[in-house]
Amino acid sequence: MEYFLTTSDKATPDVIEYARQLAETVGLEFLPRNRRSLKELRTYTTAGFFVLDQQRLLTYYGDPPFRFHPGMAHLRILALSRGERDRLIDLAKIEAGDVVLDCTAGLCGDAAVFSHVVGAFGEVIALESSFPVYLVTLTGLANYPFADSTDRQAFQRIKLYHQDYQDYLRTAEPESVDIVYFDPMFERPVTASSGIEPLRQIADYDRLQPSDIKQALDIARKCVVVKATAESSLWTAWPPDQLAESKGSRVVYGLYRK
Repeated sequence: MEYFLTTSDKATPDVIEYARQLAETVGLEFLPRNRRSLKELRTYTTAGFFVLDQQRLLTYYGDPPFRFHPGMAHLRILALSRGERDRLIDLAKIEAGDVVLDCTAGLCGDAAVFSHVVGAFGEVIALESSFPVYLVTLTGLANYPFADSTDRQAFQRIKLYHQDYQDYLRTAEPESVDIVYFDPMFERPVTASSGIEPLRQIADYDRLQPSDIKQALDIARKCVVVKATAESSLWTAWPPDQLAESKGSRVVYGLYRK
């Protein structure tokens, strides 16, 4: 089998039932743990498998294991709550009530910051094409023990879908969202970002094309923003209207206006 879902070794009956329901909902086979070791579980799959723990959080056992975490979103949301500025929010001019499409959700860190800003009357749609990333993040959004209610509300308002952004862009109505955001896997990884190393192993590496930017502009009312490194080939293939660089960092944002 390609993927399956099981539980931690000492799962309670309610966690086992939750795991069964989750597996059925997303179309996975549920495999009772039955005291099998992780090493033994690996023999049942050609890819990887998911383990649901007592907090109802999934770990994907690929190479290396992958688990949900909120990353830097908490600090960014906290800074915004204090009235401080956020470079990405300022560049895209995201405001309360906006509809934001995050085409490369990952762990939804940026999407959570968008969600905090747009508030309950806005909307954040997040797309993730990698099934392991999608499923781990989906259970994280629902069950992660966020220490701060502001963080929890921001993450849980996100509408996360397992979908390729190219398919979404082809079928979306013109000017149906305010901002479209891309954070594709970098052509050359920023090696200092070791915290996302497990994500790199299972992420979708399809390269963002100028045609994707064009389609994104068609469905955006305000702008399209792309996060990449300073040396990205995209800046030459389709130069942005504004390139926001940060001193001492290879990460930049390209802004494409309507």
